[in-house]
This record gives sequence, C-alpha cells and structure tokens, in this order.
Amino acid sequence: MVRARRCQGNKILIKAMVIARQCQGDRINIKAMVSAHRCQVNTITIKAMVSAHRCQGNNITIKAILSARCCQGNNFTIKAMVSARRCQGTKITIKEMVIARRCQGD
Repeated sequence: MVRARRCQGNKILIKAMVIARQCQGDRINIKAMVSAHRCQVNTITIKAMVSAHRCQGNNITIKAILSARCCQGNNFTIKAMVSARRCQGTKITIKEMVIARRCQGD
C-alpha cells in the first residue's frame, strides 16, 4: 500500500521497488528504492537498502525510518514499515506501507 498526499496542490509520486532475494540460510537481502518527485519543483530521491538477517522461524520484521529533505525548506518524514513473513523455502511475502506526511506549511 502506497499513499501519497498532496504537497501544496502538487502531487508526490512514490515508487517503491522491493526485491527479496537469496533466502538461503540466515540471509535475506531486501533492497527498497523509494523516489519522490515534484515536491514544489524540488526533486527528492530516497534510496533505502535494508538487509535483514536471522531468518529464525518464519517471522521477520523490518522497520525502516526514512527522512527526506528539501521540501521547499520544510521537512517531511516517510516511515516505511516492511514486514516479511513465511520464509519457507523460497517463498517470501513482503508487505510495505509508505506514508508521506507533513509536506505542507510546517
């Protein structure tokens, strides 16, 4: 689920690409690329690389907090919560919630 709110009448496009590879042993590499464009004619690119270890059992919880700068002199915070479950064999389910807030006024 990706939700983008308006930044003073302008649209924020958030593209999230999450790739989970190589669930061999205890290593899971998750690369998330989140890019936000056209926030008051400014360009913000956020590249997040999150790697998770300790594939014990079937539950893996990854919490990534990303902060973006230069939103017309203001700051807005993007919180990404990525949870990967059911690491059975080669099956990985990733749920990601990206919320962009406070890109208006203060």
